[in-house]
Amino acid sequence: MKKIIVAIVFLAFAVPSSAQIGAEFETVVSHFEAAYNRGDHAALGRMFTNNAVRINTDGTTINGAEKISQTYKSGFVMSTLQTTNTVTNVVFVNANEATVTGTYSITGNIKSNGEEVFSDGVFENTFIKENGAWKISRMQLKDSQ
Repeated sequence: MKKIIVAIVFLAFAVPSSAQIGAEFETVVSHFEAAYNRGDHAALGRMFTNNAVRINTDGTTINGAEKISQTYKSGFVMSTLQTTNTVTNVVFVNANEATVTGTYSITGNIKSNGEEVFSDGVFENTFIKENGAWKISRMQLKDSQ
């Protein structure tokens, strides 16, 4: 009986709580938000797996971390955008894969004509753990409008 109690106590401390897991992905999403808001396309690119897929709100796809990074770079040249992101749910597929859902909003202006930009919606990202770091392997954005 004593061994069972010791095992239960050990497992209680060894298994991260849902609050810890949520906080871990909130940190990752916060780093994404910070890189986006400072226009750091290179940092954003490093947050994706090499074979990542980004599915835009119109259904078009961008394949690969390098192309995703270049897409962000082009967008930052043409606009001054800021994003706010909130994690709403984390579901683990296994120890090295998780689906993270949440909400986003993007505001700013187009540089050439000053046109205001506003977009909001939900994201569903698949994260893969590579070399101890969570990276996005699939990002899907759904506009609420």
